[in-house]
Amino acid sequence: MYNRFTFFDLETPNRFNDRICAFGLIHMVDDEIVFEQEFLVNPEVYFDTFNVQLHGVSRNMVRNKPTFDKIWPEIEKYFIDSVVVAHNASFDLGVLSKVMHHYGLELPEIKYSCTVTMARKRIRSPKYSLDVISSFFGVDLLRHHNAMADTKACQGIFLKMMSGYGYSESDVSLYKSNLSIHKGSSGSFTPNRTYTDRTIKVQEFLGIIKSIIHSNDFSSVSIKNLKDWMNRHPELDSELVYKKIKLKIEQGDDLRACFNECVDPVKSADYDAIDIDGKLFCMTGNFSFGTKTDVELFIIAHGGKIHPSVTRAVDYVLVGNEGDPGWSYGTYGAKVKKAMEMKEKGYPIKIISEKDLFGE
Repeated sequence: MYNRFTFFDLETPNRFNDRICAFGLIHMVDDEIVFEQEFLVNPEVYFDTFNVQLHGVSRNMVRNKPTFDKIWPEIEKYFIDSVVVAHNASFDLGVLSKVMHHYGLELPEIKYSCTVTMARKRIRSPKYSLDVISSFFGVDLLRHHNAMADTKACQGIFLKMMSGYGYSESDVSLYKSNLSIHKGSSGSFTPNRTYTDRTIKVQEFLGIIKSIIHSNDFSSVSIKNLKDWMNRHPELDSELVYKKIKLKIEQGDDLRACFNECVDPVKSADYDAIDIDGKLFCMTGNFSFGTKTDVELFIIAHGGKIHPSVTRAVDYVLVGNEGDPGWSYGTYGAKVKKAMEMKEKGYPIKIISEKDLFGE
């Protein structure tokens, strides 16, 4: 059926998962490895300490390495006319899509198989993370979260499942990026959706907040520049993030926690336990666990209920680990925005991540 497979894994420099700092790739034809390489990539953005501790790749290690647009021409052929295989493929392909669009590159339609999805069809396991599934199949995982080590483990898992359980057309899906590129002299891109002027201004405002967080510059000069920008845009005064930050600045409070919450309210939330039974969930984003239907069935099986929109009756807004390139505010979209506004009004709605629910 298929005789060409490309296995890959990538690592990201920070929580936003829209850049690559390391990339592992193995290409097989007729059961023979014809290409194998690990790339260190300069993502041209800041690194989170958490990510560095996780995969070991630091800013200094990639400072003089090529950017991804320089690497892509070398590896593009391995993503065409082959089945691309990754563990939790929708995450890796989602990040790849965002990076490609950042550099004004067109991502081809990709046939892919996900070893998480394949494993869920074939075995029962309390978790389907790479380390657990590697152990189940007796596959070596020498340095978890090293791009090449993870790529080799993914390859090993795939081959074990193929030989032990078979492989069919139902294991192959088609990935299409939902962003369209409009190349210009600067190599910029335009998403295939149109935002209102107001949303664009909120995006700009959050971009300023992100830059302050990334540079760790909470100096009086930096905050004054922020206040000047806000004073020039009083039309945003009814926006929750604008109001919260304006109030914190006026009160002279510590701004760091407020900025982090406004930029990424999901990551800033902290809940010890999630009670599913009898609770109403609204879902947003893409999920590592599987499709939205998979997650819905899990919630229903544990006594929960699903609602398509955010209302007063909703107990939890559940945000997928893999986000959504179409979210208006980068790390969240309209559903989370509405939940934030309801929380501010005193409604007991909670914004939780997929990790909070599944503990993975």
